[in-house]
Amino acid sequence: MTWNYRVVRQTACGETIYGIHEAYYEKAALQSVTVRPVGIVGDSVDELRRALNAMTQALGKPAIDDETLQEL
Repeated sequence: MTWNYRVVRQTACGETIYGIHEAYYEKAALQSVTVRPVGIVGDSVDELRRALNAMTQALGKPAIDDETLQEL
């Protein structure tokens, strides 16, 4: 199983919100995402920088929608 960060688009009470979540894959197929958006915590500034860079890469990928999450 592999993972990366992805933007998740959710709609609740008529409002659309976006968050960065961890997304898990098996054989390149999306299997699950974290329920809540992730924060940035690390043991060093370099570790924070790597996490921020990986999260920035997620902004260049299509957002995962509510409908996709419901199909998992």
